Amino acid sequence: DFLVSAKIAHLDWILAPYAVAAVGSLLVSSFAQIRWFGAFLTIALVVLFFVDRTHLLSVWCFLAAASSVLIALLMRDLHARRVAP
Repeated sequence: DFLVSAKIAHLDWILAPYAVAAVGSLLVSSFAQIRWFGAFLTIALVVLFFVDRTHLLSVWCFLAAASSVLIALLMRDLHARRVAP
């Protein structure tokens, strides 16, 4: 557990720019659903960073996958609206 914590602490400096790039694009989306999800991700990331860094990467990967699904569903819905007669 100590080694995992030490490795994650060593990578803290890289987390900030990555999080800004990953979440920033969601926060500036023209779709309200994506912006809300970006806000949720930001809060989740901050909470995890301070509460439990050992699980931060696992939860972050799960939330990234969830955001991919959300975006895919939103794009499918948008496409269906444009194609429908």
